[in-house]
Amino acid sequence: MDKKKIAIIAVVSFVVLIVGVFGFGVIQRMKTVEQANALVSMEKYKDGIAMYEKLLSKNYDKAVADRRDRAIELMESKANYEKALEFCEKEDYKKAIACFLKVSKNDKKRYSETSEQMNAIEEQIIAQIKDEFEYGDDVYAMDMLNDYLKAVPNSTAAKNLKDDLRFAKEEEKAKQEQEFAEAERQAAEEEKASEASYTAYNVSGTYQTIIAKNANLRVAPKLDAAVITTVPQGSECYVYETKIETAERIWCQVEYMDDYGEYYVGWVSYNTMNYKY
Repeated sequence: MDKKKIAIIAVVSFVVLIVGVFGFGVIQRMKTVEQANALVSMEKYKDGIAMYEKLLSKNYDKAVADRRDRAIELMESKANYEKALEFCEKEDYKKAIACFLKVSKNDKKRYSETSEQMNAIEEQIIAQIKDEFEYGDDVYAMDMLNDYLKAVPNSTAAKNLKDDLRFAKEEEKAKQEQEFAEAERQAAEEEKASEASYTAYNVSGTYQTIIAKNANLRVAPKLDAAVITTVPQGSECYVYETKIETAERIWCQVEYMDDYGEYYVGWVSYNTMNYKY
């Protein structure tokens, strides 16, 4: 065999050897990736991540790096889900929500369960907030609601509840203001009534002077009663008795003698003696 043929055979053999070694390496790498994938699917994340890292240390491959990152994401998602459940058992819903919110959408096994858990927590928190508001602790109720909205800012139920509580609070405030105004009005009326009663008591059995320009002496203690005569300003009358019509009007039954010495007995408003016009 000549030297040329020997050289060709040697080159071909070397190429075959290189291809074989490379092919073997590729096959081994593929098997390792498959094994890592299997570990991740079984949720043995640490082992799977370690295998991805080992492959990447020898030769960077974006596909492998992406799988490693996804495995890390799922591992953290599982850890957060489990922590959230622990916080739920302790009824520490604020921390539970914070952990549930870290559960990845790619974690298909837990993400739907997380939504159910979050809905259950939301229903419980909203019910508690409503109870606190109804019990009268509206400040604490609003603080609870604001804390929840900080954790879950997109909660439609919480936003609607906040609007409802604000409206209810404004209504309650308006009602209290109205009640306060009514109480003040009633107090003022009671004070006037008390003053009228005091005046009526003290006027009875005394002499009073007409200070209005003219005072109508009537047959009865009411404005539509017939007029007996008109009592001029400066006339002195003796008050037999009094009758309170309203806080603003006290009637006095008086005896009046005119300039001709004629006596009259009738009813005249105390306003004509305590002139306010």
